[in-house]
Amino acid sequence: MQVTISGRHFTVTKELKTYIQKKVLRFEKYSKRIIDVHITLSVEKYRQCAEVSVFGKRLKVTEVSETTDMHAAIDDVCSRIEKTLSRYKDKIKGHRKKSNKPQPINNEGEIL
Repeated sequence: MQVTISGRHFTVTKELKTYIQKKVLRFEKYSKRIIDVHITLSVEKYRQCAEVSVFGKRLKVTEVSETTDMHAAIDDVCSRIEKTLSRYKDKIKGHRKKSNKPQPINNEGEIL
């Protein structure tokens, strides 16, 4: 999984990068199909925005969060992405193929 972090109108510190890395690593438990994660952080006056885009095989998820604190924005957007990936994982699990095994039949010819 490749993680790209960029900042608009400010520089991203090492502390913030490590914080984001920890949050993004949790995405892997929901899907092994994730290839790229793009994080864009921006500052406009008092607004701190965090935008996260997750790309993978047959997968594209984008979420945006805007608060007055950058760490809170990152937490919010990561929790939204995790929730969406969790739904995606459940959807994939629910669409399993049916088995071709013969079903047991009792003496009266009914399927058990």
